[in-house]
Amino acid sequence: MTLAHGVAIRVYASFSSVVNALRSCEICSNVYVDVLDSSPRIAVAVGEKYFFRVDNYLAVTIIAVDRGDHVVLKAVATGGRKGLLSF
Repeated sequence: MTLAHGVAIRVYASFSSVVNALRSCEICSNVYVDVLDSSPRIAVAVGEKYFFRVDNYLAVTIIAVDRGDHVVLKAVATGGRKGLLSF
């Protein structure tokens, strides 16, 4: 059984606009974004959201790497934890 799925894409936009889009995503919830002090510039975003239909939290981790003329985004999605009423 696969517990995680990943995808990598190339975005032809500035690194700053990609990071701003990750920070201001209105349909996302509980997203943490940090830009690392590195060269090349790297941002990491981690978020999770509860989905009532599947009675579980789902999580995503996104890594954005600045490549000058484009940004490489790598995303890994996985089940977060037990359901809302599971203690």
